[in-house]
Amino acid sequence: MAHNESPVALNGTQISYIGHDGSDIPEFLGDTYGQFARRLDLSFNLLRSLAGLEMFTGLEELIVDNNLLGNDLRLPRLPSLHTLTLNKNKISFHAIFAFLICI
Repeated sequence: MAHNESPVALNGTQISYIGHDGSDIPEFLGDTYGQFARRLDLSFNLLRSLAGLEMFTGLEELIVDNNLLGNDLRLPRLPSLHTLTLNKNKISFHAIFAFLICI
């Protein structure tokens, strides 16, 4: 990445932080974009948890495909969230089913 390039792609209220091999959600994402982000794409990282996601108070869509999220995944309360994609993580079908029946 060139020195002057941002690691974040911003398009209105859509934030993308893709392919940075981050194991955590960087604190600067929530601090900088959390108040207005409606769509957040964190695909192709190495995320094992979603700690820090609570900063995205108005999030409607979350994409976390191709990470390392497992059956111990904890999702903070996000009242506006209507779309969640978790493709190609380390989550078993049984864990997803158990999560869905608890909602």
